[in-house]
Amino acid sequence: MQHCRICLSVLSLCLLCITGCFHRSQETTPPIPNLPPSEPNQSESIHLSADSLWRQDRTHPVPRIFKADSVNMHSPHAKEKQENAASSDHLEMPKFTISAEHKERDNQKSQKRMESQQAESESGQQKQRSSSSNERQNKWQKSTPSQSAAQASQSSRSSMHKMKKQHLTIAELRLKYPHIFKLNAKQRHGERQVALTFDDAPDNRITPLVLDILKEHNIRATFFLVGSRAKAYPGLVERMVREGHVIGNHSYNHPLLTKLTLPAFEHQVKDTERIIEQSTGYKPRYFRPPYGEINEEQLRWAGDNGYMVVNWDVDTNDWRGLTASRILQNVMRGVRPGSIVLQHASGSTQNGYLHGTVKALPSIIQQLRERKYEFVTLPDLLQDQKEKKE
Repeated sequence: MQHCRICLSVLSLCLLCITGCFHRSQETTPPIPNLPPSEPNQSESIHLSADSLWRQDRTHPVPRIFKADSVNMHSPHAKEKQENAASSDHLEMPKFTISAEHKERDNQKSQKRMESQQAESESGQQKQRSSSSNERQNKWQKSTPSQSAAQASQSSRSSMHKMKKQHLTIAELRLKYPHIFKLNAKQRHGERQVALTFDDAPDNRITPLVLDILKEHNIRATFFLVGSRAKAYPGLVERMVREGHVIGNHSYNHPLLTKLTLPAFEHQVKDTERIIEQSTGYKPRYFRPPYGEINEEQLRWAGDNGYMVVNWDVDTNDWRGLTASRILQNVMRGVRPGSIVLQHASGSTQNGYLHGTVKALPSIIQQLRERKYEFVTLPDLLQDQKEKKE
């Protein structure tokens, strides 16, 4: 019995001990009020240990990544860096100066570019002129006998000879030799002269009609004769001289001179000169190359032998078989004081060829007179003589 009491006392004591321990284990720290999350003081947070940062993240979430700019704003040099950054936004760009050498180089490039464009323009005009010359040559060859085998061979050799040499364009030749190569004439103030010129004469179909119109209107013109035709129609050449017209040399059988050698070119000019002299009594001063084409070597020879090479600045294009109205339009559009007008008074046996020239000529004379132009021959326009200078 006594033993049971002892057991009960021990059991009670144990219960009391257990109860006391349980009560203390339930004691907790006072709860943390539920405050809204706020960003911690960054100046302090950068000194927190990893453990304290973990604890803070558990209770009050904060960004784990801090911006360097935000951190540096509170550093001692933050203000100075901010001022430097602000001032850098307003830095002036360095001023570059162009030296005289660079300017000169740019000017040279600009000049080369302009020269290249001008060369391309002149090249295009030269190609157009060459195309027109080839077309006229084909039309001429259809109406004249074919060249002999010797002439064809000579033409082939001259073509190879031409390829070996560098040729200047007509525009370049005119600028280089202004004293012997003319396209028009300079006029004094108040002068309004124009020279009508006719190529490829004479023949017994068109040439008499042109001479009749000129005589009717009391006009003096210049005729460039083909030697073979002047030989066939000497009476028409004599009529031209009687009626006051001036005679020029237009080669013997109208070849493209740039395909000939210099000796062949000389024969073309000299043979025609002798034939014209027999009918006119003088050696003509003015030479017009067929199709207006001539090379530098031939031009220099002509100048050295007393000739003046004369082309034109107003082309009627009547050889194309244009209508009278188109021919008139071409003249009136391009004429100016000192102009040399190109027309034709022969060149083909084709029916209707140059009828536009015959029909347009009276209107050309009338409208030019209405514009106060004076019709003169080449010696008067160029203030030169009609005979060749020996």
